[in-house]
Amino acid sequence: MKGFSSNTKALYAVIGATVVGGGLAVFGKIGLQVIPPFAFTFLRFVIGSIFLTPFLTKFNKLTPKKFTELFLLSLLSTINLILFSFGIRLTTATISQLLYSFVPILVSILSIWLLNRKPSMNQIGGILLGLLGIGFLVLGPLMENKVVESGNGLGNFLIMIGTILYSLYLIYSKKLQKNYSPATLTGAFIGTTLIASGIMAIFENSANIQWVGNLNSMTIVSLLYVGVLGTGIFYFLNQYAVKHGGPLAAAVIQYTTPPATLIWAMFFLQEKITFEFIIGSFLAYFSAWLVTSR
Repeated sequence: MKGFSSNTKALYAVIGATVVGGGLAVFGKIGLQVIPPFAFTFLRFVIGSIFLTPFLTKFNKLTPKKFTELFLLSLLSTINLILFSFGIRLTTATISQLLYSFVPILVSILSIWLLNRKPSMNQIGGILLGLLGIGFLVLGPLMENKVVESGNGLGNFLIMIGTILYSLYLIYSKKLQKNYSPATLTGAFIGTTLIASGIMAIFENSANIQWVGNLNSMTIVSLLYVGVLGTGIFYFLNQYAVKHGGPLAAAVIQYTTPPATLIWAMFFLQEKITFEFIIGSFLAYFSAWLVTSR
């Protein structure tokens, strides 16, 4: 992408991550109908690591100190995934989506403290528009039905801790990108999550592994999607957005992915597009342009 400004590169990374990330929930839901959660996560990251390995040319040159540094950073995002896996079982998908919509705000606040970066007026406006867009997407349909579920307190707490850890991951990724490429940081995260999910999958499947006999072609397609596109490429694009647009540019993907997910769901799960979806999507994507523009 030579010849493009850093902001343009960040915008392209956000767009790419949005398109790819939009299919994650859809194909994840298809795969999880057959495969248990931690086994699914483990297989997903196995495929992602195989895909990314050819691009990790400098990994064998890392010292033990650098390995430790990358591991500790990656652990922030890995624990976020684990907390989400437990939290989503206790609370509602709607509330979890709302909680993750606070990631851009957390990143903006923490960046002032940890990176000495103050958000511009464009970025502040983008954050507010993104929140409004998420409100249309999530709260609109709920209010029409006059039902708003607050979820389980413990589940909400686990997911909220996860959002804080993920926000810190994005911020510290920016610091470490002085010494490491986006591919190296992505590889470290995938490796760390691979180990953690593998350990948990052993306990999860020790008593029941009958699901292996229920694998079908659609399950395998879903695994390939979330492994190659939803892991190797998606997380690389997140790191690429951090590199060229800062942690806030990557955080705004939390706004742009839900509308893309609804589009994927329309084709694969026969879900319908609503008026709230159109308004919310416009606000979410406009917020992404504001945050990544000068």
